Amino acid sequence: MREVVSTSPYRRSLLYPLETVRTIDEAPECRLACGAPARSGPSLSRMAPLSSPSCDVLVIGGGPGGTALSAELAARGLSVRQVAPHPPRPFPATYGAWLGELPAWAQGCAEQVWTDVRVYTGSPVTPLGQPYALLDNAALLRTLRGRADWTWTQGRAMHAKRRGTGWTVGGEGGAVWHARLIVDASGHGALVSSVRFPGGPALQTAYGVVARFRRPPVTPGSMVWMDYRTPAPELRRGEATFLYAMHLGADRYFVEETSLIARPAPTRDELRRRLLARLDAQGTPPRGIESEEWVAFPMNAQAPAPGPVLAYGAAAGRVHPVSGFQVAGALADAPGVADAVTAALRRSEDSLGDDAAAAGWAALWPPSAAPPARCICWVWGRCWAWTAARCRTSSGHFLTCPPASGPPSCTRAPTRAAWHAPCCGCSHRPGAGFSCRWPAPPSRTLP
Repeated sequence: MREVVSTSPYRRSLLYPLETVRTIDEAPECRLACGAPARSGPSLSRMAPLSSPSCDVLVIGGGPGGTALSAELAARGLSVRQVAPHPPRPFPATYGAWLGELPAWAQGCAEQVWTDVRVYTGSPVTPLGQPYALLDNAALLRTLRGRADWTWTQGRAMHAKRRGTGWTVGGEGGAVWHARLIVDASGHGALVSSVRFPGGPALQTAYGVVARFRRPPVTPGSMVWMDYRTPAPELRRGEATFLYAMHLGADRYFVEETSLIARPAPTRDELRRRLLARLDAQGTPPRGIESEEWVAFPMNAQAPAPGPVLAYGAAAGRVHPVSGFQVAGALADAPGVADAVTAALRRSEDSLGDDAAAAGWAALWPPSAAPPARCICWVWGRCWAWTAARCRTSSGHFLTCPPASGPPSCTRAPTRAAWHAPCCGCSHRPGAGFSCRWPAPPSRTLP
């Protein structure tokens, strides 16, 4: 599920025009953000010519992820060039996250926060008991712009070659850039690093709208994280899907029909039909649609092997394999990755960037994180054929099992699903030494 109300790990801020579309081709992973307090300072970026002198780090990707890591690296005194197809602009997708998983500075970028967050896998309702935030993308960009000063070049990176102690990156139109280290934050497609999807991509897809309603489609003031109930016959056939919804104030709601993970995945038209059938069946058809959104991204990416190019965000396999979340994790990852890269580059000014790439990778994928992620992906491979009824039952168990305890360094990688999951054959044993941060549901009743 995502982290915002708009298309993921979801969602969004329905402030965007009718047809905000996020697909795997748009490198949604470029949407992570950095993790340090904002400060007033020089403008984030200056537009630069298409050819340039060498820099310490060249970051490919113009979303929150690439921008956040660029800010963190520049704040540590490195010379940074960020290459993206567009000039600096508010991120077009919408993002949501558990408030407690956002760094303190990013919590200040929340446009809206819900404390009534709930799940329906049947009856009764399951309250999740943890505040959920919708990020204000304009505020997020302003915060990053005030973090440090680095060069932003509008262009498209096409290929990279070793040259002496660094890299030469070629772009469209004959552009050439030089750097000691390349960071690929270009999203699921990964322009320079390679991302593998065992058996082919298994996608999370979703279709949603921001609309006005005469009757509330969900309880006013609430955020519905998952509603697996099936009030319409259309919802009882084929893949299991669920409603993801947010009350945005007054008579405005964001409602989205989501397929958590499937191969092949439900199409946009199918999910649109399901959403409208759900709303009609419960007597809450929209009376005016302001915007719509389409989400499609792979959930089963393997982390690429460490190499001379440092992948970041979705390009590094950092989409959460159970929920699809990625924004809050990226905000938390950026400072540690930047520390590791900076230290490695400063140890030897004349060396290749391989040590820096290895150091950044170790910070991004510590030994405690990889085995749980592999376990979860293994479990998913056996869940794609589940019926809708089994999905509802399993989701109910998933959300009501007790919280785990384990080393703090392990709390962000796995989730409850992995806690009880059979192991994939690696040396890691589920339930032994890793934990999740999802709260145990409090004992209270919601309307």
